[in-house]
Amino acid sequence: MKKTYCKICNEYFYRNNFWRHLKTKHDLTSPEYWLIYFDSKANICKNPTCNKKTKFIDLGKGFNEYCSLKCCYVKNSSRNNLIGAQRKGKTFQNMYGEKSKAIKLKLSNKNKGQKRPKEFSEMLSKIKTGVPRINSEKTKKLYQTEEYKHRFRGKNNGNWKGGTTSLAYLILESTDNENWKNYIRDRDQGCVICGGLSGNKTLHVHHLDSLSYLINKYSLTKNNWWKFKNILFEKSNGVLLCNFHHNANNGISFHSMFGRNQTTSKQFWFYFKWYLINYTKEVSIFFKKQPLETLLHLPIPH
Repeated sequence: MKKTYCKICNEYFYRNNFWRHLKTKHDLTSPEYWLIYFDSKANICKNPTCNKKTKFIDLGKGFNEYCSLKCCYVKNSSRNNLIGAQRKGKTFQNMYGEKSKAIKLKLSNKNKGQKRPKEFSEMLSKIKTGVPRINSEKTKKLYQTEEYKHRFRGKNNGNWKGGTTSLAYLILESTDNENWKNYIRDRDQGCVICGGLSGNKTLHVHHLDSLSYLINKYSLTKNNWWKFKNILFEKSNGVLLCNFHHNANNGISFHSMFGRNQTTSKQFWFYFKWYLINYTKEVSIFFKKQPLETLLHLPIPH
């Protein structure tokens, strides 16, 4: 264990017991001993505009140099040791007096010849083209358009990580998809086949033409999918189904028969007719209220 030297007694003591020695024999605390025998101004903040008292650490380190992190940042900043509120409303002559001209010359000589790289300036020009700088109603409308939002998507965004998210995830997590699902839930108000109530949590919105089928058909990508919103979120391309008839592993549901990828509306109509033929007793009560074509909102393919 390290020992400390007492300048009053000229003896060495262990650091853990030294504060007791100061109290009992010399009637001093460790901060008072440091100020008397080491540095009388050690407890004052080194920031010249502050002059507040700092905290004592221990006899090995003494006092903190600064009273807070703010003073430490102001003192050690690269902007002439003055920033923020300390610099507001002040000129170089008020802050430095006769040295202001020499400081201005140093700063100008450092910044001379420094230019932005061409790639950075070209990127800024592409982003800012056609964007008015005045904060008006026109700018607010422009910021809400998809063409403007597309400039900051994908590789143009600062948080781009190489395209880790899939295209289907982007479509399913969009606000347009949520609005489309809510519309179909309000329209059908239950399972199309068995008439399950809309309050049941097992009800799902089924794509007649699946997303994987539409992505391959129209060759959609992450950069152009938003241009095909009218096709992806067409109101006639969705139907409300319960879990039993949608994706349950029972051999009777739609996805258990046709799989989960590349499904089409023709497959769904085939499944619908097959279910009507084999399970007419279950469906007949529900179909007395609504006819077949108005229920599914689509013409039957021949």
